[in-house]
Amino acid sequence: MNYVLLYEVTDRFLSKGVCSYFKPNEIHLEKFNPNDSTLKQSRETIQSQLLETAKSQAWQSMLGFSQVFNLLVEAKKPLIGHNLFTDLLFMYKQFYQPLPANLKRFKSEMQRLFPSVYDTKYISYEINSMLSDKSQRWTSNGLISLYEWLRDHKHITHLLLYMPKLKLMDDLSVSNAKLHTGGWDSFYAGFCFVHLIYMLASLKHALPTIVKPFTLTNQLACVRRLENKINLIRAEVNHLNLAGPEPESRRPDMILVQTRSGRRIRVDQVAEMFAEFGSVDVRYRSQNSALVAVGNHICARISLEKLRNHPVYKVSTFHSRKDFIVNAVIKLGLLSSLLGGITLTYLIIVKSKL
Repeated sequence: MNYVLLYEVTDRFLSKGVCSYFKPNEIHLEKFNPNDSTLKQSRETIQSQLLETAKSQAWQSMLGFSQVFNLLVEAKKPLIGHNLFTDLLFMYKQFYQPLPANLKRFKSEMQRLFPSVYDTKYISYEINSMLSDKSQRWTSNGLISLYEWLRDHKHITHLLLYMPKLKLMDDLSVSNAKLHTGGWDSFYAGFCFVHLIYMLASLKHALPTIVKPFTLTNQLACVRRLENKINLIRAEVNHLNLAGPEPESRRPDMILVQTRSGRRIRVDQVAEMFAEFGSVDVRYRSQNSALVAVGNHICARISLEKLRNHPVYKVSTFHSRKDFIVNAVIKLGLLSSLLGGITLTYLIIVKSKL
């Protein structure tokens, strides 16, 4: 607004001997003699400088978070977040350019923008699997739950000895925190990252008879293998690798549910039927069938066992068309080999008789 006012006053009245300048919440006008060429030139120079300053300030105010994004790109410092896949997509689209049509291009551009990214949710999964004592494991790795567990660390004190202490400024309090606001979520994610990488160093290097502090270099070296691996929820793979090929799927096969009578299937009933086995996703497949994606292999095994003889639904492991074709090709190949072997044996026998 300041720039617009200043521009209008300058454009309309400077030639008539009126210049302007700003003070906080005020605009001041000053008259001068336009016939004095020296004075006029001086006022024009000053006014031009004021306009450039106001224009720059207006531009900066309109950029908003883009300024932070550009600083992050320029700094090339590690980017840390919790379950941040959608955050990366949002930043890319809002502050860089439209999302690309394919994943390969997205990964390439993300590596150029942010060559080092860490996801504390993915890191927490990896560390939890390394803890042999179940009492040391956290039961939930949502951001606030993980933060509280690491903050109290009653069961993992030995893994966080000499851990640097993180304190908020005096006028801030976690009790007044607001979840899912940028500042607080950033603090929580950073807090979790610092604790998690120290735990990794402890798990990798600590000896039963030796307790020692770990340098930041030690900690970053331990977490390097988890760099650029972004947690994915309810996907074919459990994470996205921004810097390399995708991991092999650890998810169980989908489950095919069909009505035994051939009647139209109801997805809500299928979802309700599987609810006791854990979190599932159900997708309509055809008039009388649906696909169910389960969270883990235990859930898949138990649900298949318990629902195998269901009176209304036929429940089985789903084999996609691709799997069917591959299996068919393998079987045909084996059959061809067998027939070829029989033919070759026959020719050898006949030839030997001749």
